[in-house]
Amino acid sequence: MKYNSFCFTRPRLLLSAFALASALGLGSCSDSATSPNEERTTVTPYLVGPAHGYSADRPCFMTEKGGVHGQPWGAAGFSWPQMLFWEGNQEIASKYLEMTSAADGMDADGRAPLLGTVAWGFDMIAATGGDQATGIEDRSTWDGYRQYAEWIGARKADYLAMNSKGEVAYPGQGYISFMMPMKSEDIEPGMDSNATFGTWAGERLGKLAYKVHCRGVSAADFFVGIALGTDFHPRVLDAFARWAGKHGQSVTLPNSDVPGKWSYIQSNFQPLWYDFISSQHATFYEGVGRVLLDSGKVPMVGGQIANDPAIGRLWGNDLRIMTENLPAKYWDFMVEVQSAGDRDTPPQWRGLMSMGANASRVPDAPIGIMLDADIADFWNANSRAGHKKDWGWKYLKHLWLSSGWVHVANRDGSVRRAAQAFQRSFWDAGGTDPLQMQAILEHIPRHPFGPAIYYSVGIERSFEVPPPPNTDTPNYYYLLVKLQRDIGLSELPSNKPLVMQGINIGYWVSDLSAQNVTGANAPSAWIVYESDRLPSAERSVLSAIAPIIDPEKNPAMLDSLGPVRATGDGLNCLAFVDQNNSVMVLVTNYQGSQSKGTLQFRNVENGDFAASGLMGTPDHALHIQNNAGQFTINVPSRETYVYEIPGLKWIGH
Repeated sequence: MKYNSFCFTRPRLLLSAFALASALGLGSCSDSATSPNEERTTVTPYLVGPAHGYSADRPCFMTEKGGVHGQPWGAAGFSWPQMLFWEGNQEIASKYLEMTSAADGMDADGRAPLLGTVAWGFDMIAATGGDQATGIEDRSTWDGYRQYAEWIGARKADYLAMNSKGEVAYPGQGYISFMMPMKSEDIEPGMDSNATFGTWAGERLGKLAYKVHCRGVSAADFFVGIALGTDFHPRVLDAFARWAGKHGQSVTLPNSDVPGKWSYIQSNFQPLWYDFISSQHATFYEGVGRVLLDSGKVPMVGGQIANDPAIGRLWGNDLRIMTENLPAKYWDFMVEVQSAGDRDTPPQWRGLMSMGANASRVPDAPIGIMLDADIADFWNANSRAGHKKDWGWKYLKHLWLSSGWVHVANRDGSVRRAAQAFQRSFWDAGGTDPLQMQAILEHIPRHPFGPAIYYSVGIERSFEVPPPPNTDTPNYYYLLVKLQRDIGLSELPSNKPLVMQGINIGYWVSDLSAQNVTGANAPSAWIVYESDRLPSAERSVLSAIAPIIDPEKNPAMLDSLGPVRATGDGLNCLAFVDQNNSVMVLVTNYQGSQSKGTLQFRNVENGDFAASGLMGTPDHALHIQNNAGQFTINVPSRETYVYEIPGLKWIGH
């Protein structure tokens, strides 16, 4: 593979070279390129500065020099039991210098060294003799595992999580939720009397992190990060009633068994319950952060989150609630949209929707996105779904560009790129197309160019209020699934018209930012699903800025949106104004056949403009007369086209 002075000539160049070039501030040279689909393209010169942690202007790769974080050891090196019971652990002691040296090197590179906290549910089985039939080895004599088995074994009845039937939630696995209140005899000196298992575990891992020169935790799976079910143990339910009282809500649970108490909560206090479980799951991260802050370090805590924030809330990972006690600047959230060995690729545009929804909903929190890359996990999922290699390359192109250009409003009303960091699959591994990264980094969203998708937490939570229970649209269907359906990509069968197809879906705003979105950052309209549930205060704010359009209730109004729309079967788009005041438009054809349509512009200033195509996209001339114009596009199957239109002005913006 040919390259000269990091002058990229093939878009499938491995990412390591691109990351190095970017880190050194080097640029590419003009040259021709052959894409994976054998299309000729032109590489234009560019200069990208070094990565420097979370940044919407220059998103970094998670583990590159100056990126976000690294792990002196990963989940495969030290397990959850070994981290919880680390004192006197000979394996940790034997690798102490290796770990601290690695951690110090990461800090010197501008990355936060973090503990990789992951538990997969077989820790207790390994700690109590293993299971030869399933290949789980006997670790009962290992430091950490031995103490883990002893500690949990002595507390089963008081601490082990229960399901809503009152049964032990994960028999044999020793699962204790972060929500579980600690008994007074187990609270360690200096710990708050209301400590949870999350507080206890967090403070222990915080002390371990400090000892090995780390600055926090990156969490995922089962015990941490993704709660597979909550916990309905009587002690947790009683803690909920006490917590509710402190938050101005009177909750008196019936004198019954777990199913009766849980049914009562579900029927009367569901939104409050979701607030509670998120606040209690957060105690783990708060415990880590508090220890490190007290020790003089700047902490970073967090990890993987669900690709739909409403689903995350059902699991107890509501980022708004979680960041209430530990400031958002100390958190690290990665939106997980990639496929895996047991998971197919999400539909096109899902990465954009997931990133837009999560980032707009909590605009203060640093946030990145986990994406598919040129790696075996992705190609195995691609093959399993019956897709050919060509489809896979086109999917990756769409995924990176759309996820890289989705944009959100900050609290102050300014506009930024939603993704402030990229991670390639689970381990920040694999390759991605340098031409695509060049385009993403060269064009920074500064202003919107069309409507805003509005994420209302008030609407989201309205689905949690019984009676009657909402069986048609639970809150996790509130926005993303409906929008996906309305552009033609829902997994759910539907005979409804594709009312949002071809409309710009790149701009996302939540109730935390909307009141400050004015001037050049005001949308042409607010796209509000389930608008009849919109709280009156939010409605007043939105109405004063732009029209409110509910795609399901008044789809005819969508035709008047402007200033850009793609027409043609299977075509959807995003658009924005970049830092050079050029209008950028991305169009993807999700169909298995070519789609002929138009790119239409309305309410823009008259004149003749060049629509320059990037990455093999044909160039077009755009003539605007009477403030409108269009040109014909022929987008191949699954292909993504990108246009750069300098000088095009949206009237009034």
